[in-house]
Amino acid sequence: MGRKDLMPQVARSAMALDPNEKDGRNFLAIYHQWRGEYAESEALLQSILDADPLFFPARSNIGENQRQVGDAAGPIREQEKLLEQDRRASWR
Repeated sequence: MGRKDLMPQVARSAMALDPNEKDGRNFLAIYHQWRGEYAESEALLQSILDADPLFFPARSNIGENQRQVGDAAGPIREQEKLLEQDRRASWR
């Protein structure tokens, strides 16, 4: 909802205030995903996971990137990683 065109500016503003800000990078990655810019999205998400492998939203969004480019096994691997981190994780 809303003005998706403003998303990069807002996300970059959050990242300027705190370079380690995961949510801003995650939302910017989603923006790139919406635009079909999967390499840009993947790079942002991976940078989050390199710093914090337990950040669930980035792990889930990497799986969604993989699904959208036709990698059927990729999202399954990512969901398995989520379950390894927390057996209570549920997307129901």
